[in-house]
Amino acid sequence: MITHTYLLRAAKYHRYFKGILLVVFCMSVTSSAVIAQDTSQEQAKKEALPSGISLSGARDPLKDLEKPLITVDELTSFKPKQTDYVQALRAGETTGRSREIITEGIEVRLYALTIPEQIENINSLRRTFYRDLVNYAGANQINPRQKRKFREMVLTETLRVLKEMLDNQLDVRVTAATMAGELNIVEEDRRTQTPAEPFKPSLQFLNDILSDQSQHQAVKIAAVHGIMRMMGRDDILKFPRNEKLQTAELLEKELQKEKTFFWYQQKLIQGLRSAQIDVDRSGAPFIVQILAKVMVDPNRDPRVRAEAAYAISRVPIPANVNVGMLAWQVAKAAEGLAMEYNKAPEKAHWINSFLKIYGAFQPLKRGNEEGLIFMTSQAAYSAHQAKVKEAYDQTVAVVKAIWDNNGGVKLAPNKLVPLSDWLKANDPGQVKLYPGGPTAAQLNANIPTAAAGGP
Repeated sequence: MITHTYLLRAAKYHRYFKGILLVVFCMSVTSSAVIAQDTSQEQAKKEALPSGISLSGARDPLKDLEKPLITVDELTSFKPKQTDYVQALRAGETTGRSREIITEGIEVRLYALTIPEQIENINSLRRTFYRDLVNYAGANQINPRQKRKFREMVLTETLRVLKEMLDNQLDVRVTAATMAGELNIVEEDRRTQTPAEPFKPSLQFLNDILSDQSQHQAVKIAAVHGIMRMMGRDDILKFPRNEKLQTAELLEKELQKEKTFFWYQQKLIQGLRSAQIDVDRSGAPFIVQILAKVMVDPNRDPRVRAEAAYAISRVPIPANVNVGMLAWQVAKAAEGLAMEYNKAPEKAHWINSFLKIYGAFQPLKRGNEEGLIFMTSQAAYSAHQAKVKEAYDQTVAVVKAIWDNNGGVKLAPNKLVPLSDWLKANDPGQVKLYPGGPTAAQLNANIPTAAAGGP
């Protein structure tokens, strides 16, 4: 049995490699706006890439797009009005001159992000804009209803301007999507223990980004982050089921695309988890189905497949789903990943990937009640308990073999044979995932076996 020591060691690798991935992605694709970190030269030195990690690839043309929405002269001419702008924000009035100066101030502050010479300062400008919203917007308005109405007006204007920035330079686009996902109608107040309440219309703004087939994937990643933040606050922000379902369907539709960047696919899976939707309008558990298919898809990056396996027991699963078949799918994914691992065991992501395979069955934090093993201890899924335990036992042996060597060493052929033999002996074949759903054979069509591909 895998001990907690293994989990601690794997978690350590997870944090380390996640840090490397963030730096590489940030520097090569989208700039630090994706993770909202300092872009100063001093910080860049601190984030030097580790030995053996290099960046390659052509520079994205959108990084060189120049499309300023304001001139430097126009920006300078607004400086005498900045005090009036801040005072109007503080006052919290929605009519007259106050509204005009606020609209002008929002446009100037956000349009400034599109000036080519300001791109390197884009995070500083973003933080300044947020500071004004958090500290000033409606600060002196004592009527709670009027304050909320005022902030709604300010944030609506903000979204309007951010939308204009979604066809601009790449860093500008990413920043606009990031900002939209971070807007709050009510800011956090630790003194009164008031949590932040996300601005509800931002969800449609972010959904529109996902729906835009011409939009850059880096921008979509930022949008999914915002969606996850909003969906994750169901205790505060109650979306009608129809709106949550619409968002989940968009995420699922994007995840069907096999050729997108692996990190985008991972975020889509995490977004589906945050939606916590069980079935679509026809009653089909479409999220479970797409995850069951993705985790065994040899055309997907191993990190995506592992993410799907981890998510499968952390989304709502209707009682009519064959959980034993899902466990077999996870074991099948483990076999496929092990075969890929043996082709290039030196790759940095394997420890984290197999950590997530383990996480499909067991919680990764003490005290959490999640994973297929826990699920089958519940009455609704108890009929599948034996099959899930078998799949777990076979899978965890392969995971342990990789962890024992901290990755980097090929599996001996005999380490994979028991799992492969069990998979063959227990192949669900024509068993359906759920009544009316796809069969195991359909989900696993054209997938190479260990016998064919060899470890």
